[in-house]
Amino acid sequence: MVVKGIFPTPISTIKWENNLSDDQIDYIMSVSSSTGSSHRISDDHNILDNEILKNLRDWIDKNLKQFYKLIFEKDNSLPYITQSWINFSDYGMFTHHHNHPNSIISGVFYIKANDIINFHRMQNGLKIASSESNEWNFNTYSFDAMTNNLLMFPSDLYHSVPKNDTNEIRVSIAFNSFATGTFGQNQYLTHLEI
Repeated sequence: MVVKGIFPTPISTIKWENNLSDDQIDYIMSVSSSTGSSHRISDDHNILDNEILKNLRDWIDKNLKQFYKLIFEKDNSLPYITQSWINFSDYGMFTHHHNHPNSIISGVFYIKANDIINFHRMQNGLKIASSESNEWNFNTYSFDAMTNNLLMFPSDLYHSVPKNDTNEIRVSIAFNSFATGTFGQNQYLTHLEI
């Protein structure tokens, strides 16, 4: 029997070979934030637009464009970051199960982390309790969340982060993106220019 996987989900992990400066870390840690449903989020929702983070923003932009081109094979459109914010998870905090509407590719850059991020398969219909997990039946897949790593994924992919059981604060910068350019085809009545 031949079994093939179709419609795979692309997820990109990239390690930044640089380090944030002490001034950048101090800035990130001093940003005002508000507690949401499960963790703190910066009040600034365009954090990567701040000049002090320009080198990080440029590196993320470069990798976002490469990831977008690899997935969509498009030369006549470009992705851009629409929002970016800092996540702070103190002891006992977590990130609830969610996705990112109105975005194409989302990502997270880990400032202080040594944990995991969970991605969830949304299933409709029958749920079978398998005796052993494999690539066909698992519902959750985890990636290591490590300092100085960038993770990018389709924005409609559900994900979560488990409770922080340590006294070390977890800090990350997350972002959403959209794209400008030409999409679809005129003859199929799907043409769109943004």
